[in-house]
Amino acid sequence: MELAKILESYPKNLSKIHRHLPLTLDNKTCVYGAKGIGKTEIILNHYAKAEFSSSKKMYLNLNDSHLNQCKISESLLDFLQKETIDIFILDHFSPSLFSPTLLDSIPTPQITIISQSPLTNLNYNLVEIPPITFQEFTKIHKTPIDESLNSYLKFGNL
Repeated sequence: MELAKILESYPKNLSKIHRHLPLTLDNKTCVYGAKGIGKTEIILNHYAKAEFSSSKKMYLNLNDSHLNQCKISESLLDFLQKETIDIFILDHFSPSLFSPTLLDSIPTPQITIISQSPLTNLNYNLVEIPPITFQEFTKIHKTPIDESLNSYLKFGNL
């Protein structure tokens, strides 16, 4: 079963550079922001804290090419009703795959959706992740300052 393998393979946050943003997540939260600004890393880092260490977590990357998205959306609710999951993270979320009623019926106490745009049609708390600052960009990309500035203006500020 695909979902059982996904449950067992919760990602470890291997990034050495963490963005230090204050983050408060409700039981139902949609975290959104531009592509490539570290939304997934921020969420995984948040749930790696000691207060969540005993929680059973599931991370589902809907952008994974190995997944059959139609099968996943059909079997997800049954799977989550059988498993006891405390924290469920849906990354690269697209409203076309999941109806609002399906999301509302997920029995997981804490659901975090990661998306590029705010999902205003859902009853979720919206948290916007701001773009990367130049200081953060230079920590990630170790290049001379003039090259860093050119790269940041080209790629780092959306």
